[in-house]
Amino acid sequence: TNFSFKSFSQYFRFTFQVVGVNLHNAGEWNIISGEGTIMKMKKLPVGVSDFKDIVSGIYCYVDKTIFIKEIIDKGDKILLVPRPRRFGKTLNLSMLDCFYKCSPGLTESVAPPVKTGDNPMRKTFESLNIGKAGAEYMDKLGQYPVIFLSFKTIKELDWKTSISKIKKLIRDEFLKHDYLLKSPELKPQEKEYYNAITDLKGDLDDFEESLGKLLIFLNRFYRKRVVILIDEYDSPVQAGFDHKFYEDIIN
Repeated sequence: TNFSFKSFSQYFRFTFQVVGVNLHNAGEWNIISGEGTIMKMKKLPVGVSDFKDIVSGIYCYVDKTIFIKEIIDKGDKILLVPRPRRFGKTLNLSMLDCFYKCSPGLTESVAPPVKTGDNPMRKTFESLNIGKAGAEYMDKLGQYPVIFLSFKTIKELDWKTSISKIKKLIRDEFLKHDYLLKSPELKPQEKEYYNAITDLKGDLDDFEESLGKLLIFLNRFYRKRVVILIDEYDSPVQAGFDHKFYEDIIN
């Protein structure tokens, strides 16, 4: 059969189908013959790296959820994932965030046990490859508190501006978990420290310790280990190298 394509995206979509890549929610595609349009296709997620957006049904999605199984099977405490640009690192971290993240018990002093069946992302993950991997993997859905930081926007020209943006990035992560302030699990001094971070009134030492402190607070609240995801940690380092404050940023 002879096919002609109106755009590169149609050719790209057709090529992926031929080589057998699993495209989740791929929908219909536009294949144009001499007699007109035969089928319709969904969008390619160019520039989209949020997992929830991509699996919403608007975009075609190459299913990489077996990466979750590989991480669980590997069991490493620390995992570095270096890959070329545009490989999908940010999307994979967003996927891990959606998979692991549990919802807080806002009216409880300690978070109640989370039921995987109540997780709003359960049906989505069940429809993907990780859902076919076995109950021992799906049982971990929505069972862990997550700290997720992305340094991708911190590409400043000087150290002062860089550290200011890093402090605000940490502040925003603390604000995501400000339900902790309602819990008696935090001592009064710890709540003062928490507020100093969210009000950007803490000194440099406070911010240097901040992720470790937040990890302790979340662990105490949920009684579970915490997943920490860090994306593009090298962006401010590269900026420091390019703009002569490398020693400041690495120290």
